[in-house]
Amino acid sequence: ARALMGGLGTVLGCLVMLISLAVLVAELKDVGKGDYGMVDALLHVALTGPALALDMLGVSALVGGMLGIGSLAAREEITALRAAGISPRRLVGSALFAALPLMVAAAALAEYGVPQTLSDANRRKRVAAAGRDAVLTEDDLWLRGRDAILRIGAVVGDGRLDDLEVF
Repeated sequence: ARALMGGLGTVLGCLVMLISLAVLVAELKDVGKGDYGMVDALLHVALTGPALALDMLGVSALVGGMLGIGSLAAREEITALRAAGISPRRLVGSALFAALPLMVAAAALAEYGVPQTLSDANRRKRVAAAGRDAVLTEDDLWLRGRDAILRIGAVVGDGRLDDLEVF
């Protein structure tokens, strides 16, 4: 279990760091629009990190598991376990048992953590890019144009705006 989780953590950490760097480079094109600065870009990357980790979890589990099992095989620990009478079924069961808390954590992250952080990251970016003509309250986004003020109450999952008022 330790070898599997170590391999998974290493691969997941590397993938998230590399993709976060690419996301940061993509965010740099928006730096300077409105009040959107470098700190805002770094915050956006940090808030989208859990979503990246969740997206990369499957690939990381596969590659990290292979690295972990490979390291055990390279040190002949699997041979020693087999010589001690541990069946291949029990070895696989140990790996699956080690992955169970990871699956529960991933499900909790997908349900409770990721949607909120992604929504917050996108909302902060829109407000900062709008500059002084936008105000973000706890529940609403207010935008000021030349002749109107717009209140956005919610953004539905597919990107449609809901609960709009134009003043």
